[in-house]
Amino acid sequence: TPVSRLDVPTSGVLVMALGSQGSTSANYVLAQFAGRLATKTYHCLCSGNVLGRIGSKAVRSAFLSIVQRDDTKRAFVSTVAGQEAVTLLRVKAHYQLAGPDGTQDGSFTFAE
Repeated sequence: TPVSRLDVPTSGVLVMALGSQGSTSANYVLAQFAGRLATKTYHCLCSGNVLGRIGSKAVRSAFLSIVQRDDTKRAFVSTVAGQEAVTLLRVKAHYQLAGPDGTQDGSFTFAE
């Protein structure tokens, strides 16, 4: 049973519950979302400057503007207006990518 559509304008992850609509399992999961007890964890591989030491925590924020395009809504980072999105992140690992000739091609940070 479809229970919730997370972050529709960005990723649109669909949460499902085992059982029919109105079942105990569906109602339980719906109650978790209604009571704001459900949490989300995203994992991200970021290219560019290192975000911090492994284990360090940081806060990043940006303004998101939701735009209607055709039948879908999409979120875009805006420099002038929109709803503020605050992201708390923890650095899990750093990676260096070597190019075809063996020279360093890029720095990456794995964060959650």
